[in-house]
Amino acid sequence: MMNPVKWLKDLRDFYLVKVKWRHYQIGAGFHAGRQVFLYGKHSIRIGKNFYIGRFSEIGSRKLPHLSGRPYHHAATDDAQ
Repeated sequence: MMNPVKWLKDLRDFYLVKVKWRHYQIGAGFHAGRQVFLYGKHSIRIGKNFYIGRFSEIGSRKLPHLSGRPYHHAATDDAQ
């Protein structure tokens, strides 16, 4: 019988790989701790048997929509 805590962690990793970070290439054996942030403008490639610890980041949190500044969109500015 599988440990319920391990089952929940595996389910969470499955959600992260297949739903939340589906646009990135993530190999088998991936595990992410709590509150991990991944961002790649074009792509991220992660190999097999990869662990990223809690509160870790790959990429940058300095995105326009997270910084408190209004989002700048060139097409909108040209129309005015």
